[in-house]
Amino acid sequence: EDVFKNEAHSDIEETNCTECHNPHGGDDRFIFN
Repeated sequence: EDVFKNEAHSDIEETNCTECHNPHGGDDRFIFN
């Protein structure tokens, strides 16, 4: 998943990246759907 940890997520990748948005479309995607 480190592929998605780019400059766009660098500010939140270590806090709640998957809680805000899940770029890899896993189970967490339903959080914001």
